[in-house]
Amino acid sequence: MRFTALVLVVTLALGAYAEERGPTSPETVEAALAELRRAETLDDVAVGEAGDRTATYASYETLRAKASEEQLVELTDDENVVVRCYAFRALVEREATVDTFEIVKRHLDDRSPVVTFRGCFVRAEPVGDVMVQDLLDKLGTKDRAALAEAVVFGDGKLAHRDVMLRTHPFTKKDAPRLRTLSDAGDGGALVALARIGLEEDVARIARALDVDPQTIIALADPLRAAALRPAPALLPALERFWPSVQKLMPTTSPDRFRNWVTAVAAQEDERSAELLQGFLAGQTPDWARAVRAEIVWDAVNARDWETYTPVFWTLWSEHALIDGDVLRKLHEIDEERAVEQIERDLTTRLDAMPRAALGPLLDTHLWTRGERTAEIVAAALPNADARTASALCRTAADALDESHVNPLFAAYAHENPYVYVAAARALLAYDDAEIDARLAKTRTRPGWGGEWLGRVLDAAPRSWWAGASLIRAR
Repeated sequence: MRFTALVLVVTLALGAYAEERGPTSPETVEAALAELRRAETLDDVAVGEAGDRTATYASYETLRAKASEEQLVELTDDENVVVRCYAFRALVEREATVDTFEIVKRHLDDRSPVVTFRGCFVRAEPVGDVMVQDLLDKLGTKDRAALAEAVVFGDGKLAHRDVMLRTHPFTKKDAPRLRTLSDAGDGGALVALARIGLEEDVARIARALDVDPQTIIALADPLRAAALRPAPALLPALERFWPSVQKLMPTTSPDRFRNWVTAVAAQEDERSAELLQGFLAGQTPDWARAVRAEIVWDAVNARDWETYTPVFWTLWSEHALIDGDVLRKLHEIDEERAVEQIERDLTTRLDAMPRAALGPLLDTHLWTRGERTAEIVAAALPNADARTASALCRTAADALDESHVNPLFAAYAHENPYVYVAAARALLAYDDAEIDARLAKTRTRPGWGGEWLGRVLDAAPRSWWAGASLIRAR
């Protein structure tokens, strides 16, 4: 009886394991191929929301494990698209001795659609693209370059061709063939030439920009090329679009102008700065105004500081866009103006400032206007929330001003754990027995916040959180 029960338990356990792992792989290559020929999709190892292993993939595992290299090579030309793709993938994953690159080259013009199932995504792709992607994942830099050359300059028209034109690091030796493609109207080839960066291609980019200015929202590759290969000759061509931009801004999403803004910013000229200032000042709804400012911020943030200093001041003062690096540079350029702007930010629009900027703003103000900073922090602490509490409480811990104690206890009474734990850490930094006693009286809080607070209050040595400018261990 015991033996029968044990067998039953083991059987049930193995059944549950098999069910969890998914369908059983066929025993033979012939059975696997029969299943794959019936398959409607080319499945990855885990698909769907549950990450299931399908019967199709189980059959592929048998094909990969048991088919010979000769069989797999032959199957890469099979009539069935699922079989073709899986046979090639098996050769790649097995690191077969056959030249998989040569097999891919035979299929660069294979645009037969196969439905791929990756994760939760199902879509039709050309067989050639599937094979290229499988091989790309295994190639080194030199072989990737050879594959890119075959895809871009070959007769096939795979989706990877367009991607490679825009992303592959082509060199000067590729320029003549890319010019031929560009002159025939291939926008990706123009982008590739811009990435190479030769002076003789500037005129080609300028000619591509010589179109009806009303087409600005549909223009893409010439603007991308102008951003990648800036030159003085391109700014007049870009400026031609400005009247159309002004006309379209009130009724058009700012994102439609992103390529133009990026191209203008890349030129790093005083006139570029004027155009960007004009773009920021354009009449649009409030939501579009914020997006427009973020587009300009992204375009100028890695550009020449001297040229775009006025733009950074505008982004900060009128759009509340600032970070630590920009703040430090603007503070070096004009300390008085920067500190005045910081005070306006902290007293009138604290909630609007980027969270990552709050610490640098408070630190800079504390260094220059310490007593005034104490007043600002004391006023803001009772209304601190999860977004502002960390920076405000850290500044209070740095200052250790007596005027902050009661405001910190007001924050400590907050129901949000991110607020009351930050306040507790700041209060602990005072290293004061009376403050510790007040903290202990009201330490009980519900849930995970209470557990977190308990760990902070009981820590030995107790200190300000890692990375703070002040660490006071008892």
